[in-house]
Amino acid sequence: MPGQQKLMDHLFIKIDGTDLPTQAMNDLIEATVDSSLHLPDAFTLHLHDEKLQWIESGPFVLGKEVEITAQPETGGRAYVLFKGEITALEPDFGTGAQATLLVRGYDRSHRLHRGTHSQAYVQVTDSDLAQRIAQAAGLRAEVDATSEVYDHVLQHNQTHMEF
Repeated sequence: MPGQQKLMDHLFIKIDGTDLPTQAMNDLIEATVDSSLHLPDAFTLHLHDEKLQWIESGPFVLGKEVEITAQPETGGRAYVLFKGEITALEPDFGTGAQATLLVRGYDRSHRLHRGTHSQAYVQVTDSDLAQRIAQAAGLRAEVDATSEVYDHVLQHNQTHMEF
């Protein structure tokens, strides 16, 4: 018989390194994390926002860093489920005072999927290319140096991720 499934019952959300306020956690309807091998990881937070406090003055600001962790019900080590940034705020105004807020975000690799680029590189190594592309996307890269130098490399109408 396979091992018993471990449940996670403690969810922690940080915005720019600060725990989400208790009131926001109380207003949380649903938190979703979606991981993919070929696409950027994504999250959504769905909150009650009847007083419009989270859309007006809440900690949710486009571009802020989000970290979502979970801890097993038996205690022990917390697992990081998601680390990325807020990319969209979607208020929904239902009938009466039924306002909710949907907060969306992606890990930072989503920046590599933005737009297509055509450019030529001359006398570069693979590590040079990785550094340049990461920098152009506003990312930090830890790259091992490579030695093979290419005379010409062409990125033709491709996203940085495709390239």
